[in-house]
Amino acid sequence: MIWNVAGLLVSRKIGRWLLAFGAATACAAQSEVPSELRQLPRIKSQMADYFSRISNLTCIETIERFRPDQEGQLRKYDTIRLEVTLVNNRELFSKLGAAKIEVSDVSEFNGGGAIESGLFAAYAHGVFQENWATYHYAGEEMLRNRRAARYNYELPLPGSGYRISIGGRQAVLPYSGSFWVDGKTLEVMRLTVHPNGLPRWSGIWNVQQTIDYARVRLSGADYRLPHRAEMTVLGMSWGQTQNVTEFTHWLRYAVESALVIEGEPPATSKGEQALDLPLGLELATRFDTEISLEEAVEGDPIAAVLERDAVLKGRRIVPAGAKLTGRIRAIEHLPSGDYRLSLEFAQLESGARKVRFLARLTGVNSPSGVVRSKTDSSLLSVVDLRTRGSRLHLGRDLILVWRTGWI
Repeated sequence: MIWNVAGLLVSRKIGRWLLAFGAATACAAQSEVPSELRQLPRIKSQMADYFSRISNLTCIETIERFRPDQEGQLRKYDTIRLEVTLVNNRELFSKLGAAKIEVSDVSEFNGGGAIESGLFAAYAHGVFQENWATYHYAGEEMLRNRRAARYNYELPLPGSGYRISIGGRQAVLPYSGSFWVDGKTLEVMRLTVHPNGLPRWSGIWNVQQTIDYARVRLSGADYRLPHRAEMTVLGMSWGQTQNVTEFTHWLRYAVESALVIEGEPPATSKGEQALDLPLGLELATRFDTEISLEEAVEGDPIAAVLERDAVLKGRRIVPAGAKLTGRIRAIEHLPSGDYRLSLEFAQLESGARKVRFLARLTGVNSPSGVVRSKTDSSLLSVVDLRTRGSRLHLGRDLILVWRTGWI
């Protein structure tokens, strides 16, 4: 069966905030409102800043899709890579490498199975920026080794815009869920979305979506952006399917140069030239950042330096000394006491020239006590490492070898 699940933004003029506090209404005296609910305007204000800036950004969504095999075990059956951005409150998509980002219907990239939109901005806009949602404080929890406050919300049908479409039939549904904010900064860490009242003709028992957010530094400014999302669908006849979406290679497209594959490098808006990275180019890089567990946090900038000239068919493409820049994508303390570290490299720079870095990791020469965590990741320009023991320190003895391309 070919079907898609999509959460779409419904454009409307954003009115004043309306906070429903259960027994305490928006018109209740401030002293009668619990302190946790008095934090909501600050949370919503931070999300308003998020929406004011995300329309200048673009990223790559890598979607891995899983469905049951003959034994009923979930197995990955395909990977979809899309460019996504927000224009006039609409999410637009393209295949990775396309000249323009201009498709508004994500189902054009479906190819059978489940696919979703709304992760970039639409779900969060409905929860935090529209005036329909009601909120209830649900207590404190630990999330990613940090103390977090959890809030439950409900979004009724008039303010939802959540659309499910299957085989030419569609329905708009109300949805509900929870969000978690950092106990100190009140930044949103996670948002869950659950459609209510799924029609029987859909053949779906349940849909659950989770969006995790993380810090990303771009052009010297910090952003709180989608990091990873999961969608689990339980069907009445086909069992459970799952999509895992990873967000990488964030760019401020108004000021940063675009990727060039083959051909002549075009001039940028500043008269500079972009690097030309042909497919299949091998680059050996040495880590150029010191990372210690005591100081490192998600989102911190990292760098690596090209050890030798990158040559293809006897022609030097990138000189030795060119710099790869990126960020710490994730740090996870495992139950075993070890740590998992994910590093993302997004841009290659040589002098005044630069290009978005899209490559597959082909080799790791790591120091004692650090091993490659996995080798089958679909993420481009990302390396996952795992420590042996509780001490995490990385430096110039980490060698990473890459091959450009994404096919």
